[in-house]
Amino acid sequence: MLVMPAASMIPYFRLGANAAVAGVGVAFAAVVFSSGIEYALFYAMMFGVLGLALAFIAKRSQTISDYLIPGIFVSTLAKLAVMVILGRTVGINPFAVDTRTVEHVTKALSDLPGSTALPGLGSAPLADQIAHIASTVSLLVPYMVVMVAAADTVLSFVIASIASASRKEDSEAVSEAGEAGATRSKLPHFAPIGEWRFPKNVVWAFVAAMVFAILEYFNPESRLFKMLALNLEEISRVIFLIQGISLMWFFMELRGWARPIRVAAVFLGVGISVFSYMLSMVGIFDLWFDLRSRIRRHDA
Repeated sequence: MLVMPAASMIPYFRLGANAAVAGVGVAFAAVVFSSGIEYALFYAMMFGVLGLALAFIAKRSQTISDYLIPGIFVSTLAKLAVMVILGRTVGINPFAVDTRTVEHVTKALSDLPGSTALPGLGSAPLADQIAHIASTVSLLVPYMVVMVAAADTVLSFVIASIASASRKEDSEAVSEAGEAGATRSKLPHFAPIGEWRFPKNVVWAFVAAMVFAILEYFNPESRLFKMLALNLEEISRVIFLIQGISLMWFFMELRGWARPIRVAAVFLGVGISVFSYMLSMVGIFDLWFDLRSRIRRHDA
């Protein structure tokens, strides 16, 4: 699912915009005839048109940041649009929890016959806890949408660029079936892991999360403040974690550590919560104080 937009990006990179648009049109028509207009719209917004949009942005980007920021934004809008359409179609709001539905599911699980039943699930304290967890998860829907959008923006680009670069004529003129007379521009590329760096102003997103958390503390009934605080905090934490991993990779590479050790350290940093928290804190300091420059000066 996360790499499906690449199916539209590859023909765009290899053959040009006209061929890619024609391919998406044919696929859209095929889905309409085989599964109906609803599935065809889902395909168009989540895969076909999204892939064309990401390819369009990538072809006009000089750096990877020029691609990632608008790409993630467009992918997020596509997913939110699909969620809104599905919500209006089936009558479910993914951004709010229907407490009656949660109570119904909890009661159904507690009433299962025999060994399949979950004892104690119908008790009031546990049912309230489940409802609270479901409510919190619904508050984090924007965060999850942004993370999925970021994942498919990155993965689709990586796969499409690798597939496009595999052809020997990648640097030659585009054929007449595509954009006649134009030449293929080089796609942006990711810098080495040790050089990844987010803009310093990302820190203000975390500051905003703290502000909204304070506002939510004084307005406990406000769902909006709580949603903004939680989502900004989680998105900031992921950014700080990536920044911390980049700094850790830079330091280990500078010290000449073998790549398998560096990869293992990254897995430990992501998989173990204590290390993940420490790397996030290091990432904040690196964003604000540029620790890499200080390390270089110290080694010099």
